[in-house]
Amino acid sequence: MRNFKLIFNYELTNLLGKKSTRITTLILAIAALLVSSLPRIISWFDSPKDPDTVISATYDHGEKLTKDMGYVFASPELEDEFTRALGLEQANYYADRAALEAALNDRTIKVGAVVNSDTAVDVLFLDREMESDQDQVLTGILTQMHRAKFLEEKGITPAEMQAVETFVPEVNVTVLGRNSQSNFMLAMIMMIIVYTIVLAYGSITSTVIAREKDSKTMELLISSARPSSLILGKVAASGVSGVLQGALIFLCGFIGFKLSESFYPPELLMMLGGTLTPTYLAVYLFFSVAGYIMYLFLYASLGSTVSRVEDVSSAIGSVQFLFMLGYMIAMFTMSVPNSLVAVIGSIFPFTSMMVMPLRSALMTVPALEMIAAVVLLLACLVLFAYLSIKIYRWGTLNYGNKKGLINALKQITRERRRTA
Repeated sequence: MRNFKLIFNYELTNLLGKKSTRITTLILAIAALLVSSLPRIISWFDSPKDPDTVISATYDHGEKLTKDMGYVFASPELEDEFTRALGLEQANYYADRAALEAALNDRTIKVGAVVNSDTAVDVLFLDREMESDQDQVLTGILTQMHRAKFLEEKGITPAEMQAVETFVPEVNVTVLGRNSQSNFMLAMIMMIIVYTIVLAYGSITSTVIAREKDSKTMELLISSARPSSLILGKVAASGVSGVLQGALIFLCGFIGFKLSESFYPPELLMMLGGTLTPTYLAVYLFFSVAGYIMYLFLYASLGSTVSRVEDVSSAIGSVQFLFMLGYMIAMFTMSVPNSLVAVIGSIFPFTSMMVMPLRSALMTVPALEMIAAVVLLLACLVLFAYLSIKIYRWGTLNYGNKKGLINALKQITRERRRTA
């Protein structure tokens, strides 16, 4: 264990001491702080509405039906009614439709309205501009006038009608299991954090091991320490480094959220709040940490199969595709968490680290499925830890073209048979 501690401390110091890592972490932490503080920042640029501005806007809205607009009424009663409602003047009146059309052709007015009744109006344009909406405004006013007249005939006051329209029944909702509406946003954010950390530090782990092999450093290391201490120390350092970086970014985002919490819309607060029960947190932490470590061992194994740093990207391509498949299944699980694809994805070890936490946030997962997922993930974790040690040791003796993970496993199996 002494070699393990030395390797772990050295690798962790090396990872966290890189200038690029510090700058990237700082940028991401500041970005998380700013994004979570956006509601407060936006409020600094929002000026309170001036009452005079509101009055002016209302006047301009009503002016659309009086300025540069002419009317023809089918009866004096309609003329009196609309004059009171719209504030019309003598310049707005025309004798008949022909006179109205002549005024439009002469461009004396821009819009004309022939009021046939309190429920039927013909609106005339010579050239309708993009912002011309007098017909829509007039429709709204006609609707209000008809509604007021109907209520008056029925003996219903506007206050009574408003009380009926604004009535809200008292409905009490009790969720015995999971509330998908409130857990959705938080579960998705936490899944994306894990997804980003695994891709970033998995690639780093593969590159570090491939670089040691490329520079012949691995030969010196393998002669002074056990392969198990080397690979376990490197994976543990990458794991802790990723957790610390993710925790710092999450902490900055949480601080920004708390500082701006009062500026968030209530609906968004409900979604971000979630139901962070101890059970859900335990599921999230177990599958995220166990899956993260399993993938790091897998990335380390792939890094041991290549002899040049340039070959790392092609060697880890298949694993990245497998990991992205888990992300796509998790996205699908958001809409149908109880589907067959979601169930299989939450149990299959390579996808369960993302699918199971999200699924457990959206629904109550059966105990049997949870147990199966836990057992399979732990089994794969132990298996890949064992194989990564063997492949790392095998990689010190094999240089040249990349051998691939399948070929490495075949060689290890043959050597095991010879020694048996």
